[in-house]
Amino acid sequence: MLLLLYSVGPRETVGRLAELAYASKSTAIRWIDYLESQGLVCREAHPTDKRAIFVELSDKGKQLIRLYLFDTARSET
Repeated sequence: MLLLLYSVGPRETVGRLAELAYASKSTAIRWIDYLESQGLVCREAHPTDKRAIFVELSDKGKQLIRLYLFDTARSET
Protein backbone atom coordinates (compact mmCIF):
# COMPACT_ATOMS: atom_id res chain seq x y z
CA MET A 1 0.00 0.00 0.00
CA LEU A 2 2.79 2.43 0.83
CA LEU A 3 4.55 1.83 -2.46
CA LEU A 4 1.29 2.13 -4.36
CA LEU A 5 0.52 5.47 -2.73
CA TYR A 6 4.02 6.68 -3.47
CA SER A 7 3.84 5.64 -7.12
CA VAL A 8 0.26 6.62 -8.08
CA GLY A 9 0.27 10.11 -6.67
CA PRO A 10 -0.31 12.20 -3.61
CA ARG A 11 -3.62 10.60 -2.63
CA GLU A 12 -5.99 7.89 -3.76
CA THR A 13 -9.31 6.42 -2.70
CA VAL A 14 -9.48 3.23 -0.67
CA GLY A 15 -11.39 1.51 -3.47
CA ARG A 16 -8.78 2.41 -6.08
CA LEU A 17 -5.93 1.26 -3.82
CA ALA A 18 -7.69 -2.07 -3.29
CA GLU A 19 -8.10 -2.43 -7.05
CA LEU A 20 -4.44 -1.59 -7.74
CA ALA A 21 -3.28 -4.03 -5.04
CA TYR A 22 -5.55 -6.81 -6.36
CA ALA A 23 -7.04 -7.00 -2.87
CA SER A 24 -10.54 -6.88 -1.49
CA LYS A 25 -11.69 -3.57 -0.11
CA SER A 26 -11.85 -5.06 3.41
CA THR A 27 -8.23 -6.23 3.13
CA ALA A 28 -7.18 -2.78 1.92
CA ILE A 29 -9.01 -1.15 4.82
CA ARG A 30 -7.27 -3.44 7.35
CA TRP A 31 -3.86 -2.50 5.90
CA ILE A 32 -4.75 1.18 5.85
CA ASP A 33 -5.92 0.95 9.48
CA TYR A 34 -2.56 -0.54 10.42
CA LEU A 35 -0.54 1.98 8.40
CA GLU A 36 -2.53 4.84 9.92
CA SER A 37 -1.89 3.49 13.44
CA GLN A 38 1.83 3.60 12.63
CA GLY A 39 1.59 7.20 11.41
CA LEU A 40 2.46 6.30 7.82
CA VAL A 41 -0.77 7.35 6.09
CA CYS A 42 -3.57 9.85 6.67
CA ARG A 43 -7.23 9.64 5.68
CA GLU A 44 -9.35 12.48 4.39
CA ALA A 45 -13.04 12.62 3.53
CA HIS A 46 -13.88 12.95 -0.17
CA PRO A 47 -15.30 16.44 -0.74
CA THR A 48 -18.29 15.32 -2.85
CA ASP A 49 -18.73 11.57 -2.23
CA LYS A 50 -19.55 10.79 1.40
CA ARG A 51 -18.87 7.07 0.81
CA ALA A 52 -15.31 7.60 -0.44
CA ILE A 53 -12.21 8.23 1.65
CA PHE A 54 -8.89 9.52 0.34
CA VAL A 55 -5.67 8.05 1.68
CA GLU A 56 -2.32 9.77 1.42
CA LEU A 57 1.18 9.21 2.70
CA SER A 58 2.14 11.13 5.81
CA ASP A 59 5.52 12.84 5.95
CA LYS A 60 6.76 9.85 7.97
CA GLY A 61 5.43 7.47 5.29
CA LYS A 62 7.15 9.41 2.51
CA GLN A 63 10.44 9.36 4.40
CA LEU A 64 10.17 5.61 5.00
CA ILE A 65 9.48 4.84 1.33
CA ARG A 66 12.29 7.11 0.12
CA LEU A 67 14.71 5.49 2.54
CA TYR A 68 13.61 2.02 1.43
CA LEU A 69 14.01 2.90 -2.25
CA PHE A 70 17.40 4.54 -1.64
CA ASP A 71 18.67 1.53 0.34
CA THR A 72 17.34 -0.90 -2.25
CA ALA A 73 19.00 0.96 -5.12
CA ARG A 74 22.26 1.29 -3.19
CA SER A 75 22.39 -2.40 -2.31
CA GLU A 76 22.03 -3.41 -5.98
CA THR A 77 25.19 -1.57 -7.04
